[in-house]
Amino acid sequence: MILAGLALALATLQFFLAGVGAFGAGSYEAHRVGGQVAQALALLLLIAGAAGRLGRPAIIFGGGLLVISVVMGLLANAGDWAGAVHPLLAIAFWFGAFQAFSWARTGAPLVDSPATQ
Repeated sequence: MILAGLALALATLQFFLAGVGAFGAGSYEAHRVGGQVAQALALLLLIAGAAGRLGRPAIIFGGGLLVISVVMGLLANAGDWAGAVHPLLAIAFWFGAFQAFSWARTGAPLVDSPATQ
């Protein structure tokens, strides 16, 4: 639950840090570092799900968040159309982290999906 909560909090903070860079209040450096931390948290969620024998859904959520965060990192400086996918994946990461946290907190998935069956 703690890792999922950290991933959700970091995903929320990342939107603010992206705005700091986009609107000139600072550089994108903090956002870039936050992305690397998000990748590490997603990897830890995957490892915790597998090592803790939390079942297939936990592994799917951890793996999905890891894939999303890695692809976001690759697209961050892609420019043009490919770079435009970066913020869309950020929304997907946020909702995935929210789902994982809600599930860890309540013991039941917030939204029924193939990953939770």
